[in-house]
Amino acid sequence: MNRGEPTKYLGKGGKGCRGKGAERVPVTLCSLSPFALAGNACRFAGRYDKAAEYYKKVLTATQGSGRGKQNSDRASASAEAMKLIQTLGRSRIPNGTYKGSSRGYKSTVEVEVAVKDNKLVSVEVTRENDTRFFADIAQRGVPPRIVGRQGIKGVDTVTGATITSEAIINATVKALSSGMK
Repeated sequence: MNRGEPTKYLGKGGKGCRGKGAERVPVTLCSLSPFALAGNACRFAGRYDKAAEYYKKVLTATQGSGRGKQNSDRASASAEAMKLIQTLGRSRIPNGTYKGSSRGYKSTVEVEVAVKDNKLVSVEVTRENDTRFFADIAQRGVPPRIVGRQGIKGVDTVTGATITSEAIINATVKALSSGMK
């Protein structure tokens, strides 16, 4: 596969991760590799297996870059979350509050997810130390979307706060998987 191939998943010309709304995935090129962007597009479209493959490719593509460690940590967290989401079933998660965490832009983002009667009741960010403005817009945008959609499929990141948004999504998946029977 050549380096330009992942970009086909970001626009209307792509086939691999196309799903309802997949053509609306915003592109944030400043700090994400094409593989991470393709992974995000696949996650948005509900193609979690393909998303995990792309996130794993970030691990080799970012070696030697200035932000290699940060990008590798985030890609690893995203790949792990995509594996977990494939095994999740809300009917297998008893009522309760569950905690999860994932790598954000500057720090670890922690969430608490409340489940009642097989429904997501709330997603709350309990700890983060990312840039205040970006953390605030991600916290206002992502948790209500997750609750509204009753999962992460079709939950988009907040423009300008992509990395913190991804961390909230990944931490939510980890929290839910920790409560699964």
